[in-house]
Amino acid sequence: TYHISLGQATVKYQRFTHPNGKQGRVWGFDRPAPKEAQDLAFVTLYSTINTYVSHNAITPIKRLNKGLELVSETHMNDLFVGESTQFQVLFDGNPLEQAIELNVVRGQTRYRNDREVRTIKTDKQGFFTVSWHKPGVYLFESEREISPKKGNKVIKHALYTTLEVNPE
Repeated sequence: TYHISLGQATVKYQRFTHPNGKQGRVWGFDRPAPKEAQDLAFVTLYSTINTYVSHNAITPIKRLNKGLELVSETHMNDLFVGESTQFQVLFDGNPLEQAIELNVVRGQTRYRNDREVRTIKTDKQGFFTVSWHKPGVYLFESEREISPKKGNKVIKHALYTTLEVNPE
């Protein structure tokens, strides 16, 4: 089994609120935000895209222990309709300290009225369970934001993982 992981280039932007309440952003830290901007935050975003490919047999998957990572006792390429899978989201190889939300989106629903998006909340250690009702490719999306105790610099990590669920 190959764990294909792509760490995207870091994205930096300024996030703020206009006086009318509308959200705004300016890409980069070198360009000024509008003078009337409120709640200004300097955000650094780290994104990771993951998928798993097995050839002939499934083999153990090595953890990356970097940023947000989706792990499971069940092999990532051994998912079947009619079963449930327990996952855990880790941060830098450690359990989370607070719950986060994930979106699970079934593939080939892009231009449908119902995208079949499931929003799931983890427990405080990052555990959650998904029941598989249909075969296909699924995208897991999640973000974790770390705000400093003082100042306005924010670190944000995003996780995108695709997994395939097999028919019964």
